[in-house]
Amino acid sequence: SGREMARLARVLPLNIAMRVALMGRHERLSAQRAYELGMVSELVEHDRLMERAYEVAGIVNSNSPLAVRGTRLAIRKGIDLPLHEAEILAETFRERVVRTDDAKEGKRAFVEKRAPKWSGT
Repeated sequence: SGREMARLARVLPLNIAMRVALMGRHERLSAQRAYELGMVSELVEHDRLMERAYEVAGIVNSNSPLAVRGTRLAIRKGIDLPLHEAEILAETFRERVVRTDDAKEGKRAFVEKRAPKWSGT
């Protein structure tokens, strides 16, 4: 669809997006090629797909929820801003997070060599 092509044009080099869009169903990208173009971040054997998805989700979920949320917001909201403004926005989110109880808990847990107990505050 047109919407898909508009999205592809934002994540692929223009010449690749144009080729895929104009060739339609006659142009299929392999998983390896999609990986090389940065459309996917990792290739996993089909039999390990769900196992690996849960591993990645577990790693993300082990991080401070406030830090994860701030990082996601900084990237999503900053992507369309000029670089300098995006950097300021990201720093603003970081400053908010470092003043939280979770930031203190993260440091304590590291020193005590234990998993942190996040409170979301």
